[in-house]
Amino acid sequence: MTLILTVLDLFYIYFILPESLNHSKRNEFESTVAASASSEMGDISTTAIADNSSSSNVAFQGGVGVSRRASSSWWNPFESIRYLTTDPLLSSIGRITILYYTALHAVVSTLILYAARQFHLGPHRLGELMAALGLSTMLSEAVLVRIAIPALGEPRSMRLGLMSFTLQCMLLAVAGSPWQLFFCAILAIPGNLVYPSISSLVSTSVKPEDVGRALGSINGVKSLTEGLGPLIFGTLLTISETHSLPGWPYFIAAIMSALAWHATKALPGESTKRAEYYMRREKVDYEEMEPFNERNNA
Repeated sequence: MTLILTVLDLFYIYFILPESLNHSKRNEFESTVAASASSEMGDISTTAIADNSSSSNVAFQGGVGVSRRASSSWWNPFESIRYLTTDPLLSSIGRITILYYTALHAVVSTLILYAARQFHLGPHRLGELMAALGLSTMLSEAVLVRIAIPALGEPRSMRLGLMSFTLQCMLLAVAGSPWQLFFCAILAIPGNLVYPSISSLVSTSVKPEDVGRALGSINGVKSLTEGLGPLIFGTLLTISETHSLPGWPYFIAAIMSALAWHATKALPGESTKRAEYYMRREKVDYEEMEPFNERNNA
């Protein structure tokens, strides 16, 4: 069944998505969409809107959009880091993402090896551990996210998730029995609140035309941590095998998670505060550009 769904997904991507079409069919698709958008929006030029937008897809009323060719810099992960530094809010979210996901990928990539070497868990027990962690992720994303984020807000939910992940890393560092590894699956339930909180915060805080690029930049940073975390912590875990406390590298992951928790203090809390923040931001940008506009008008 999985194979069938994968094949259908590939067919959909290759034959239907506008980004996969050749230039003639893509232009035909864009012309059709632009004509439909023009009929809904009156005399507003969709081409002008698309040219002036910084996003890869310009949203119109009724869900219609105009697809643009992306610049090669948009999928460069280092360009993602540079883009996140252009705004104080995105800069804070970028720091949280780097710290948290480096630690997370370090744990995910080394946990099975750690459990097998230090606690001599067999294939069945390792399968049970992975199933427990998968169940915790399912419960978090299907149930807890729907309750915690509306009730607590994104920053508080993020702090709850980071606090839980910090405790999880500390428990792994001092674990002396296999049951403690399974208890980490319980701590992973609130720990999975972090990324949904980040996505929701960006979606409600960033200007609509910048949401796609902001989320894409965050995912670009995540892709860097997927290689950085396992590379560093895999080496540290190998070094720590003969140590009296073989799980000490997880203390480093706990420190990184705690630093990410501290970085959340720079995030604006309520949506009204975020709105006021961006109103002030736009006012500053306008005041900075006013002398330049005056020279041009002169």
